[in-house]
Amino acid sequence: MMTTGFPSYVRGAWRAFIWPFGEPWWMRSIRIVYWLGVIAVAAMFHLIIPVIVFWVVPAVTLLPVIRYFGELSEHAAAGCASEVVSSRNNLGWLQEWTIHPHGDGYHIIHHLYPKTPHHPLARAHRTLLAYPLYRYGGRHCYGIRATLADLVQSPDPAGAGGKDVSS
Repeated sequence: MMTTGFPSYVRGAWRAFIWPFGEPWWMRSIRIVYWLGVIAVAAMFHLIIPVIVFWVVPAVTLLPVIRYFGELSEHAAAGCASEVVSSRNNLGWLQEWTIHPHGDGYHIIHHLYPKTPHHPLARAHRTLLAYPLYRYGGRHCYGIRATLADLVQSPDPAGAGGKDVSS
């Protein structure tokens, strides 16, 4: 699962973020003008090589790997019995700074309340921990090692095997 789905994930990310299928002509025009502006400013300040080396190359090599792991760590092997157990929270500090910025690690809350902005997610998580279904039914991983350990375990077929995993 971790390696076989990567090529299709990259194709999907390209279509969603770089050249979206079915995008209205005026949105595509804005996208093209934006990129032409970036290229023009970089050329004007003789920054074409740094832009390619420090922006384009990481965007097409490192970022897809990070985002793929991020998507995988949110949903894979989590089961689908309910909104609480169909994803996992990834709450380690390293995950927050590299893989899940702006509260993206509070992924169960995203599934429960998708319109919640990023700034109150930590408070919502602390509030929801008072409810046994969220506390014991959800998968809460604190650290990358804990997330990896949770990924390799098979999901509970009954969908009630959520847990609090610490690294």
